[in-house]
Amino acid sequence: MRLLIVEDEPKLARMLAHALGKKGYAVDTLFDGQEALTRIELYHADYDLIILDLMLPTIDGLTICR
Repeated sequence: MRLLIVEDEPKLARMLAHALGKKGYAVDTLFDGQEALTRIELYHADYDLIILDLMLPTIDGLTICR
């Protein structure tokens, strides 16, 4: 299962990615809303789950969901 974590707090993102990686998940991490939107538009079929922060730089998580 492949996951995308979008979180602007690097420490929290690393902790989540590490913990989920130990459980066997393939995890990609992004820190910016615009980067996340671009990745999701291009590669949405590659991810089984996206963990998305609501308050992100450049574009907020709610806008990404829309």
